[in-house]
Amino acid sequence: MVNQKEKLSLKELKHKTRRLSIKEGILWTFRQAFGDHYIAPFAIAIGSSNPMVALINAMWNMGSITQIFGIKLIDKFSRKKIVSLSVLINALGFLLMALIGFLYIKNIYIEFLPLLILINLFVILSSTGIGHPAWFSWMGEVVDQKYLGRWWAKRSTILTFMSIVLTIIASFLLEAFKENSLEIIGFILFFMIAFIARIYCVRVLGKHYEPKAKKQQRFKIKSFLKDLRKTNFGKFMIFRGLFALSVGISSPLVAIYLLRNLSFNYPTYIIIALAGMIFSIFTLNLWGKLADKYGNYRVIAISTMFIPLTPLLWILSPSKLYLFLIPGIIGGISWYGFILASTNFVSFTLPLFDIF
Repeated sequence: MVNQKEKLSLKELKHKTRRLSIKEGILWTFRQAFGDHYIAPFAIAIGSSNPMVALINAMWNMGSITQIFGIKLIDKFSRKKIVSLSVLINALGFLLMALIGFLYIKNIYIEFLPLLILINLFVILSSTGIGHPAWFSWMGEVVDQKYLGRWWAKRSTILTFMSIVLTIIASFLLEAFKENSLEIIGFILFFMIAFIARIYCVRVLGKHYEPKAKKQQRFKIKSFLKDLRKTNFGKFMIFRGLFALSVGISSPLVAIYLLRNLSFNYPTYIIIALAGMIFSIFTLNLWGKLADKYGNYRVIAISTMFIPLTPLLWILSPSKLYLFLIPGIIGGISWYGFILASTNFVSFTLPLFDIF
């Protein structure tokens, strides 16, 4: 039996970890603002072909695939160790990205650099995917299930706001570097900032409280796939996979369209690319409350009615104001509602399963 004092201590530890999780998330926004958002522009800046840039952008779906291997590790290692190692590999990946920029400046192995970016991004995203199940399971045990939707919405709102501000600042800095013929130096600086932020994240994660992992029902993957159409989670996985496939066809081309075809500068490109994130800030808390009150399924159903319209909206007009407002409002609000509800849905239904 756990006495009252131990219960209070446990509650305080969980509260501290939730606060640290937001701090760690803010550090993650530095990786996103100075790293993630500028990998495709970096590839374009060093002369990568359109197919290679599209392939680099499509690589962002790799994290979801590698999560299946991360689940296997939870039984063998501490979740804190898994997540910390994942973040460390992330950090080293951005250090290597900065090195690629240095090689370009020195005119070393120029023809191989786009491929090196692709391989490096694969490592970064694979490590993120492998660490995600452990982090997701870990956070799920320090957040009260009753307020899960609202807590994730609060955290997402804070991180989204930080990411927008930092990314826009970064875009103006990079444009200044470009105007002074120091564009690649700007990319190197950005990737070093992302590297330092991720390294500091490891330190913050070390202060987190880690509850003992709960034993959960496990399934053999062969049995899981066999009954995929029969289970609630299996049906969701089919839907999510097909949805990701359709998104993967169109989304990799956005950076090429804005930077090469329309020749937008970096601030314009970033502000349009972030439009959805900007508008989502005003609705994340609402989506969280709706998910808690009416269920995640209804939020997913509503949001997926509007998401398919977004790719069509991109091509209707090259106007900067139009691209910021119309795809931004419709795509941003619906996408972030979908992401929030999907995250909550998976946290309630996700089975841990063996790979073999």
